[in-house]
Amino acid sequence: MTKPDEGPAMYAENRFQEIEDALRPLLKVLRLKPVRDEYGSFYRLSFHRPGEGDWRSPVMLMFPNEYETKKAEAEWEDAYGAIQDFHIIEIGTNGWHAYRSHGIGSGPIPGGKEAVLNCIATDLREYDLRPFAENLPFVVDNSYLIQGWEELNRTFHAHDIEEVICSRDQTGESLSFEFGDHQFVLTYPWVEQKVVLSIDGEFAGDVLKYERLGVDLLLISKFLEIERAALIASLGL
Repeated sequence: MTKPDEGPAMYAENRFQEIEDALRPLLKVLRLKPVRDEYGSFYRLSFHRPGEGDWRSPVMLMFPNEYETKKAEAEWEDAYGAIQDFHIIEIGTNGWHAYRSHGIGSGPIPGGKEAVLNCIATDLREYDLRPFAENLPFVVDNSYLIQGWEELNRTFHAHDIEEVICSRDQTGESLSFEFGDHQFVLTYPWVEQKVVLSIDGEFAGDVLKYERLGVDLLLISKFLEIERAALIASLGL
């Protein structure tokens, strides 16, 4: 893949320049910058917002390259629209979230130049930007935490845990919560291979971070231990 801003070969230059010229007023309003590169066998035009955070539109326009079309120059009938499909996941209860991608969906845009321009302009207005940088405020980066959240969230609900605080420091990203008057911290480290659980500031176990079910079972086992101890205490045994 070519680096952003190096631009594709002259094969698609005229089409991309026409698109950029036509969309310039809209891109100014949306604060987006067109970026050209290559994506597999396609020449691609995507749209980034300059500045901190590397926010990008999921909307892309692509032309198959000359080896695919056997043509001397890209034509409007060759245009493909593409959308990077993703959804936002709320993680914890203090405003953190994550962006989970489901890949790129694409298809031809029939109808010639005006149809292509209208399609891209409509999609740019409709689809929200997503971040590609790390360490953005309130955006979870750790892929293992993101992948494991669904199971963890079910477990929290099943045990009436209503407040889960997500946070980040130099060691990793963590979930903190209370259960049975005990303070739990589940840490997903940046470097180490294990998710670490502490209870009341003491080490309480660890699990390889790719074992999502294992992390969930570790929590459940600790919940059961606490419930068992509380029951024994209440019976005076």
